[in-house]
Amino acid sequence: MGLDSSKLVRELRGPIQLTFDIKIGRPNNTEHNKMFTTECGVICRNHAPLRLSRWGDISSTDYGELVRRLQNKFQWDVTDTVATEFINKQLGQVWRQQRCDHAKRIQELIAKGSDPHAHPATGVTQADWEWIVDFIRSDTYQARSMTNKANREKQLFGHRAGSKPFVMHQKQKEVGPVDLFKDTHFSESKGWISDEAVARYREMEERRQSQSQSTVEGDPTSFNELEITQEVLGHRSGYVRGLGWGPRPANYGQCNTNNTMSPSSAISELGRLREQLETQREQMETQRVQLETQREQMEAQRAQLETLATLQPVMSALLQRFPELGGLTCVSPQPQNPQPQEVPQQPGPESMPSNSRDPSLPSDL
Repeated sequence: MGLDSSKLVRELRGPIQLTFDIKIGRPNNTEHNKMFTTECGVICRNHAPLRLSRWGDISSTDYGELVRRLQNKFQWDVTDTVATEFINKQLGQVWRQQRCDHAKRIQELIAKGSDPHAHPATGVTQADWEWIVDFIRSDTYQARSMTNKANREKQLFGHRAGSKPFVMHQKQKEVGPVDLFKDTHFSESKGWISDEAVARYREMEERRQSQSQSTVEGDPTSFNELEITQEVLGHRSGYVRGLGWGPRPANYGQCNTNNTMSPSSAISELGRLREQLETQREQMETQRVQLETQREQMEAQRAQLETLATLQPVMSALLQRFPELGGLTCVSPQPQNPQPQEVPQQPGPESMPSNSRDPSLPSDL
């Protein structure tokens, strides 16, 4: 795994120091760039999670583990935004290429009439392979595949540069953007990649000849040629057409320095956002349970009202037939007030017999 880089690490007795060039968007040392790119591929293929619908769904923990493995052999300024973009781009390219290889294998197995679940790719566990097969055959992936295919068909022409980055061709041959376009789209054995490519090159060559006498500050040839290629090939935000992936427009770094993060900062931010999202999900789940409880209560009340509405005609019919039941249905028992007891009255004088004496009076009266 990464034999060249492992040997150099042993010779240096420590990690390989990387510096990134903002002009080419990758390590400025050609050999180190090759080693680092290879190591990214090895680590991603062996350790990146496979149960992802797309590279952007990778968790901060898994991404941080990939970066940590890279740091076993390489060291770089983690605050360098160029390094951050290059690492994420390189790992993502390897992961997507691996997913594409898996999709091709599955399609070939299906074409042969074989069950793709029974033939996992080398180095892939059975559980991971079954997940990949089911996802590749899903409507979501098929729709995305059709969209990507339609976008690729919009591309006017490819190139003949192989896997080597355009900027590495330019650096080795020391040519300008116009000649670089020819070197990456034309070969002596196969000719031009397409008629559209040769037409664009001829237009750029004509403009270069017409401006050969003009002078500007700095390097006139390089500046004018880059301007020519952008006018002929077209402009694209954050990308320099004709130089491949990596180089950025002159003002790209100034515009985006404050908006990009180092891998460690990105991982921390992803973790914070995921925690915030999880909290929101828990709150939504609590609200959902409360709403469900309220709905059940309302359903119970509605059922009671329906029951009462069903019994009302029966009760009315019974009251009409047995009027004496009316008092039982509406009158609730009330506590009875105790009746005042009559106090016996003492007989007055007029009610007493004439021969009766009041015992309280003297006897001589």
